Amino acid sequence: MLRRTLRFWLVGTVLIVGCGSDIDSSPGNSATVDDTALSWGGTLFSADAEFGADADGSAADSPSSEPVDAQQPLTTDAGRELCPGGLGCICASAADCDSGFCHETRAGRRCMGACLETCPVGQLCVQLTLASGDVVFSCVAQDARLCTPCASSDGCNVPGATQARCLPQEDGSSVCGSPCVADQDCPAQHACRAVVDVAGQTSQQCVPVDDEGQRVACTCTANAVALGAQGPCVGSAQGEDGPIQCPGQQQCEQAGQEPVCNAQSPSAELCNGADDDCDGNVDEGACDDGNACTVDACNPAAGCTAQALADGTPCDADGSICTPEDVCADGACKVGASLDCDDGNPCTQSACDLAIGCTQVQLVGAPCDDGNACSIGDTCAGGSCVPGPAKTCLAPGTCKVVACDGSTGDCVIAAQPDGMACDDGDACTLGESCAAGLCLGAPVVCQDNNPCTNDTCETGQGCTFTANSKSCDDSNACTGPDTCAGGSCTSTPVACDDGNPCTTDGCDPTAGCIQVAVADQSPCGSAGTWCVAGVCVPKAQAGQTCLGAGECASGFCVDGVCCESGCAAGCESCSGSKTGSTDGQCKPVLANTDPDGDCAEMPAATCGFTGQCDGKGSCAKYAVGMPCSDATCVDGTTLQKGGVCGSSGCVAGAQVGCDDGNACTTGDICKAGSCLPGVQQDCDDGNACTDDSCASAKGCIHKANNAPCEDGSVCTQDDACFGGVCKPGLGKSCSDDNPCTDDACDFQKGCIGIQNSKPCDDGNACTVGDVCANSACKAGSLKDCSDGIACTVDTCSGGTCSHDAKGCCTPKTAVANFDGATSGWVFSNSAGAGKGWQIRTDAKQTKSAPGALYYGDPTVWNYDFGLSSGSATSPPIAIPAGLKTSMSVWVFPGVESLTTYDVLTLSVLANGTTTPVWKRTTNGAWVNVQFDTSSYAGASIQLVFQFNTLDSVLNATQGVFVDDIELLQACP
Repeated sequence: MLRRTLRFWLVGTVLIVGCGSDIDSSPGNSATVDDTALSWGGTLFSADAEFGADADGSAADSPSSEPVDAQQPLTTDAGRELCPGGLGCICASAADCDSGFCHETRAGRRCMGACLETCPVGQLCVQLTLASGDVVFSCVAQDARLCTPCASSDGCNVPGATQARCLPQEDGSSVCGSPCVADQDCPAQHACRAVVDVAGQTSQQCVPVDDEGQRVACTCTANAVALGAQGPCVGSAQGEDGPIQCPGQQQCEQAGQEPVCNAQSPSAELCNGADDDCDGNVDEGACDDGNACTVDACNPAAGCTAQALADGTPCDADGSICTPEDVCADGACKVGASLDCDDGNPCTQSACDLAIGCTQVQLVGAPCDDGNACSIGDTCAGGSCVPGPAKTCLAPGTCKVVACDGSTGDCVIAAQPDGMACDDGDACTLGESCAAGLCLGAPVVCQDNNPCTNDTCETGQGCTFTANSKSCDDSNACTGPDTCAGGSCTSTPVACDDGNPCTTDGCDPTAGCIQVAVADQSPCGSAGTWCVAGVCVPKAQAGQTCLGAGECASGFCVDGVCCESGCAAGCESCSGSKTGSTDGQCKPVLANTDPDGDCAEMPAATCGFTGQCDGKGSCAKYAVGMPCSDATCVDGTTLQKGGVCGSSGCVAGAQVGCDDGNACTTGDICKAGSCLPGVQQDCDDGNACTDDSCASAKGCIHKANNAPCEDGSVCTQDDACFGGVCKPGLGKSCSDDNPCTDDACDFQKGCIGIQNSKPCDDGNACTVGDVCANSACKAGSLKDCSDGIACTVDTCSGGTCSHDAKGCCTPKTAVANFDGATSGWVFSNSAGAGKGWQIRTDAKQTKSAPGALYYGDPTVWNYDFGLSSGSATSPPIAIPAGLKTSMSVWVFPGVESLTTYDVLTLSVLANGTTTPVWKRTTNGAWVNVQFDTSSYAGASIQLVFQFNTLDSVLNATQGVFVDDIELLQACP
């Protein structure tokens, strides 16, 4: 017992564990009290201990845990009287108690017992220093002042018990709680809750609750009534602008009832000479009419008055400082102009707050421009434009330097001085030096003049010629694409058929495919088409000029135009100039004309054939207006006055047809003895290559023009009229500059690109064998830059291979993982064989299973074998030169929490000197320990783990585990 008591004075936390509670119950909680009047106590109840205890800590004789009346003598089972003077009896001072201790409890002052370490549940064993200087240990009640009115937590505690807190209540008052860990630490109708005290600190306190566990108001205890303690309270009422409160003091007057508050009941301020709202001012605002432009006054005898302020007096019309120029006008407050809050900073959002005025909210992460074109992705931070990452300007080779121009953002490249020695990284070049920014040297020439072999210079081997599958050229334009195979150029014949029936296809070994146009007017496609200048085009349509029937799609060429039919009858034509109609339509020749001489040889006689057409497809039998002896008009015209046939002899009142002599009108009619013109003839022939007009003597005229036109094909441009027909112009250029498409033109769709699989160049000199696919150049395989040296990093840039000596560096090297046989470790253990430091391949704790370095007894996996210590020293570890290095060690200290005991350290042993690098500060979890070892570069070090319990208690935990020791290297 003595050993643990001494240990108690050193480590208070051990007693907390021993008492089974997180509430501090060690004798270290001390207070100085008067020898004769110990007046502190606590609620008396027990759980696993009888009420009270003798001075040596043993249970005292007590029939009950409830307080007893000191005025009624009681006896124990042994016949000894309990009260007055016994534990739990009413007392006024220490002299009234056999134990010499009279303390407060919730029921009032009661006799309490002495203690060494433990007390009944709900009580604390505290150290008390008497006025005489003597030190005693007594049980006190930690809830003695529960629900007592208070102003601060100082009024809620008794000497030695300092964890009760003064807690605010919803009504503005405050009462004492009592410390707890769980509900069982609290009296009935109370629960343990995390609450905030009047100082703003959170702790676990007992508070009163109802049957459903909801917090309720405190009721007074007998001790609170006896103490007469006071605490703040308020009288409350609801005003127009919120609650109104009057301060006061509350005090317990009767146990079981709530404390009584002496605060007055507040109200809104009235003009009555009194402080109605308890703010220390009288009648303030009682007469406020809410108008900022009147002066309000209160006379308790006469009442309220209001006088208007002068116009222009500053005021606040809208309660906002964003309108600072509000002024009074006609007794009312008028809103003034708003503030301009724009600060011109792109990294702030300006606004005006009604309460505080202009505000600028910083825009975090918003894009901005810091004025330096060499920073990318500038963003706002802290109200300013923060430059983004600097633009990376990479020098294209060792013979060039590069810098970024802050005004433009351009990477400015400059050449190194000519003649400066350089290294192009190619082992097959010699004597490299800079020239015009390029690293140039004399190459080792490996050339067999065969495009189907890769000619290379390999370090240590010389020139090698390896067959490839590149594209090649056999100098024959009639084969292709040519491809290398087996070191030779192979190919297939080129298909020269362009699918055009108007060309003859062939191939010239030098020029390649040749297409020669067939003779014009050769047939192609359907019967209505033929070849013209190597293009299959439609034949002329009705109305277009022609020289023969073969030019016309209809097969009829009449009077120099393509006609819809053969026009077999006399006095018919397909020329609109002869028929007064449209070219291409077979119609009668105009009356009284005979352009083709069909009626010219017929004898002219009175009422006989005239040698002219009658306008109906036949020769005229009677001349118009000529007297007829038979007085009969066989051509169907009306016999007019004087026996004259035709339409020129109109009779007044007649409504018969006539001819006004103008070929540009049709449907002329007699009216009132005159021949009136009919409808104007439409001469539009629908042909863009003719200019259409009408002559009164001839009728419609269609004159060929040379205007631009459209031949119906999107593959020609600049089409133009010739001889009344639209002739195709130049062929449209369809080149799209894409080597991966064969360009062509479709008559309806226009330019089209046909995908090919030709060799191409993807623009990257570090790829070979690029080939077209899906109309784009697909990169081939990467250029082989391997130099055969394992410790170089081979790369390609701009088609040039480089070989940087960055290889052969391992970022992480395992030193020990203890998963198998491990030698070279030296152990020193005070506990003897089988205990202390050792390597276990079946460790209970590992960072990487299954093994670890362990301190303890593996038969029980703890180190509970008394006071012990030991060390574990690693074999030498070589630290490489020329690199920044560090050591990584994983440690699991499964030891007691107090770091003044179970001390674990890690040190470095080098050149006979031991240097500590880490000491344990925590327990119960894996910790990664890292420390720099660069200062030991080129030398060897040893790791030393030392462990010392310093005592023999609290050693039943797992012990110490070490795993996964690694050397970390920062590679160049």
